[in-house]
Amino acid sequence: MNLASLLLPALLILVLTFGFPAQGADRTWTGGGALSIWSNTRNWNGNTAPRAGDNLQFPATAGHRTNFNNLTVFFPSMEFLGDYQVSGSPLRTALLSHSGPGALVISNQVTFAGNGRFEIGTGRAELWGGLLATNGVLELAVTNELKLLGPLTGAASLLI
Repeated sequence: MNLASLLLPALLILVLTFGFPAQGADRTWTGGGALSIWSNTRNWNGNTAPRAGDNLQFPATAGHRTNFNNLTVFFPSMEFLGDYQVSGSPLRTALLSHSGPGALVISNQVTFAGNGRFEIGTGRAELWGGLLATNGVLELAVTNELKLLGPLTGAASLLI
């Protein structure tokens, strides 16, 4: 027996047991938990904490708008509406947006992998932890105000 004939059945068993990875879901912050950490299931609609690949939404009417990201996975998009203050682990995303009245204040680093976009609509944003754009193009679409108070690093091109 060769190696390929041994690996193929094992791979088939893994796929049938665990399935193919599902596409990310939309997760909406409710802030309903006792603690304002992202891994707390009670802070998310449906009592399900986000997983890698999920799209995150933070509405203006939610509780705990000062919160702590204790997750270290990639979220394709993060949308903040209204006033929010975020600290903790770096935010890893391809699209970060803020709109509505008030400010988005991020104390941790924001990391864009590949082509990324940071949109600021009618509100304003302050990034204290800096931006890391690893490669590709990072587009900054700023309608109102962006304060970059930390370093801008990485090998990406910047499009403003």
